[in-house]
Amino acid sequence: MQAGRTILAEGRNFLRDLKGLLDEPVQLGSIPLTIISGTHISRMEKKTRPALLEAHRKTAAGHPGSRLVEARRSGHMIMYTEPQLIVDEIKRMI
Repeated sequence: MQAGRTILAEGRNFLRDLKGLLDEPVQLGSIPLTIISGTHISRMEKKTRPALLEAHRKTAAGHPGSRLVEARRSGHMIMYTEPQLIVDEIKRMI
């Protein structure tokens, strides 16, 4: 029950926060940026995952020196399905 309440609490302001990012995008300047994006499209994500992938591609293309890393076996939870990919990218950045 507590986990369910926590999920609801975390999501309460989600749409408002997303709109805030659209209205006032974060200015990253010249900070090196790596976007790790899950490319596996599950039945539940067939409407949303393609839009997220496109957004990730646009963000990477619009930021100088950025890098898009595709997690081909992952959807949303890359840290569980491909943790080594994340570790490898952190090591590469260091």
